[in-house]
Amino acid sequence: MRQYGPSSTRSGFQDRNPARIASGLTSSITAGGSNVAPSYTVPANRRALIYSAHVSGLVTTVLAAGQNSDLIIRITKTGPVVADQVHDEFAIAAAAGSRVSRDIGSKELTQADLFEALVTITAGTGVIFASAGFSGVEYDV
Repeated sequence: MRQYGPSSTRSGFQDRNPARIASGLTSSITAGGSNVAPSYTVPANRRALIYSAHVSGLVTTVLAAGQNSDLIIRITKTGPVVADQVHDEFAIAAAAGSRVSRDIGSKELTQADLFEALVTITAGTGVIFASAGFSGVEYDV
């Protein structure tokens, strides 16, 4: 009898020495500040599958006239693709209690690819409470 297919029950690519990866951060960001919340680079000879990632913000002190804030999830890949990015922002002079949230679904990363979540706020009197995180699995090539 010939067998056409895997000879073991561990046939998925994620079964190759898997390691769970997850990181997150919450922080208040004051005027003129920025914060790279979780940042993750895929190690050599490994791949990663990001199951989910999010970045969110809440205005805790009213943004001044001309002041705004950006929330970004960025994946910088090696090779010809510079970045895969999700971006949102608070409107200029956003009121206290304003919320913004962005999520990305599943993304596959190869060695040396960089995942980062970034929250910035321009100069002024406003303050943003930000949260960002991701989860996934890393495995051998």
